[in-house]
Amino acid sequence: SAQIDELRRSLQEARSESVACDRHATEVRDEIARLETQAREALMKRERLASEVEQLEASSATAAQTLAEVQSRLDAARTAEEGAAAASEAAEERKAALASELETLRANFGQMQAEAAAKEAQLDLLNDTKAAGDAFAAGAQALLDGALGLPEGTVLGSLADRFDAPPEYRIALEAALRAWLDAVVVKDAAAAQAAVAALLDKKAGSARLVSLETPSILKDSKTPNALKDSKDVKDLNDLKDVKPLLDCVTVADDFKDAAKVLLGDVLVAAGPVPGFTAVTAQGVVYRADGTVDVWMPGTAAASPLSRKMLISETTASLDALKAKVEAGRQTLATGAEQSAALAEQARNAAAALANARRAAAQAEGEHAGVKRDAEALSARLARARADLDALKAANAGDDARRAALADDLEATLAKRDALMDRTAQQ
Repeated sequence: SAQIDELRRSLQEARSESVACDRHATEVRDEIARLETQAREALMKRERLASEVEQLEASSATAAQTLAEVQSRLDAARTAEEGAAAASEAAEERKAALASELETLRANFGQMQAEAAAKEAQLDLLNDTKAAGDAFAAGAQALLDGALGLPEGTVLGSLADRFDAPPEYRIALEAALRAWLDAVVVKDAAAAQAAVAALLDKKAGSARLVSLETPSILKDSKTPNALKDSKDVKDLNDLKDVKPLLDCVTVADDFKDAAKVLLGDVLVAAGPVPGFTAVTAQGVVYRADGTVDVWMPGTAAASPLSRKMLISETTASLDALKAKVEAGRQTLATGAEQSAALAEQARNAAAALANARRAAAQAEGEHAGVKRDAEALSARLARARADLDALKAANAGDDARRAALADDLEATLAKRDALMDRTAQQ
């Protein structure tokens, strides 16, 4: 009887455990079903979010491309606006410059004409034959006039015709050539002898003669005598702010050898140079032997050389002034037409500027709208990506949990079956 009671108790426990296993299996099946339903819902939501992200990425890429195109158009519009502004400003400046030029011309044109007339009168006076002749000694003028019956080619003109110099060196050149300012150039030594004979024979008066052909011993000399004999200066390059006078003036090609004889040892300096003949821009000549000569011409045309250089300078100045007067006359004659044309150009440039500004404003508005839309798409894309990432993270352990529940279910069912087999055997 005790054995039967034990058997009954054992059967009752087995049945209780079997019922518990069935109940647990049911709970596990319910949980697995719930997880599968949740997984299906999560999969659908994930697919929907992934599709939304893909669409938003495509839309954002399109928006970025559109924004770049609009930015390019905006940059082009701004560049066009800047160009139109510069063109408009330039047109206004040209119009104002012409107006100012016309006003200045109207105020000064008479004065310019008066200056031109004054220079013409000055040039006529400088070219006056008698006035020019007074600058030469009587004998020199007779030689130049051909009044002594010398063969053609004996007298070649005045020494003044062989030199020219910039204004800053003219006084220095005259001072260095002071004794030869009214000299006459003859062909050679024989021509000089013939001229002297004619002057003496006809008692024509005084004259200074310079031969075009210099003795070979002087022609071949390359170093001034003063430089050869100087003990204080070894080389001309050792001197500061000092240069040969011949480097500062222009000499006729056929007279360069003769000029070297006359001026080859003369330097341009601010004061005396030991061992050299130096001339200052003010006309002071410091000779190597210690003597000093001061040249202060009373008038601008005090010598044939100064007259010749003044004529050259006045002619160039008059030509420039005449060209300026003629240009002013043409400008005044066409001033109204030019002013109207420039005014029209200014109006057109202003209209182009206004159009360019409108186009730039439109481009800026379009750019702002496209940029706003692109930023909104970027924000939506960021939110969608965040939702998708959150969903993936929330369901990351579901598969493992379902697998564990399946294993639990299988073990529970196996346990129940074992209990049922044991109960049947008992």
